Amino acid sequence: MKKITLGLFSLLFYWNSQAAIVVRDINDFTFSLNTFVDLDFNNDNVPEFTMQYMNNSVESFFDPNMVNFVTTGTFDSGYGWDVMKFLSFDTTISSSSIFGAQADAYIDPSWANPVDFFPQGDSYIGCKFKLANSWHYGWILVNKNGNTITLKSYAYNDVAGQSIKAGQLDLLSNQGFQIVDNQFFPNPAKEIVTSKIGSSIKLVTLTDLTGKHFPVYFDNSSINLDHLQKGMYLLEVTYEQNIKSFTKIVKE
Repeated sequence: MKKITLGLFSLLFYWNSQAAIVVRDINDFTFSLNTFVDLDFNNDNVPEFTMQYMNNSVESFFDPNMVNFVTTGTFDSGYGWDVMKFLSFDTTISSSSIFGAQADAYIDPSWANPVDFFPQGDSYIGCKFKLANSWHYGWILVNKNGNTITLKSYAYNDVAGQSIKAGQLDLLSNQGFQIVDNQFFPNPAKEIVTSKIGSSIKLVTLTDLTGKHFPVYFDNSSINLDHLQKGMYLLEVTYEQNIKSFTKIVKE
């Protein structure tokens, strides 16, 4: 077996006792007529809100004093207060975002301007909701294939009032990094996974689906999963030349 170095024990221990981005990487949910999915960001069995497919669009109904979505406009502007805005990866979601919804919001409603229709492929929805009477910011990852919407995962910052970036998996900023679509193999894996990127690994952040961080053993191209329980994990890997990748890994 390759010699593996232990990385980031002290930093990961610090993160475990501090704030975190909590990620819920659910089984992909594809919307169809009269289907719905509950979004429970903090995993307390009490959904923050529900999204469903009715009236030819994915929509959500909610109390705007407790929940809201980033929208393309505001009620005062006369357009877009009920049209969810698609966000690209790394877009900041914060108190400065436009949360214009009154009590309902929609993906691609019939009255939306064509420029506001969600693009094909992956994009994000920005949201906020109250926990213990304080606002928290989050993102929802959706995929559009034709006219079909699939919800893939969602996350929030567990520190009240603090921003989150669309697609952010931890509290480290992605600014200044090239984000690449990397694959590790084998996946699922029992012990070691190897990166397909030629650059050397400098830093690895490993979390489970609740946002809990784990110590990581790695060398220039491989990561050791042998010490982990079976399940799904999220890998954020930083390489030389300011490259980052985000990957779901299944430990057998």
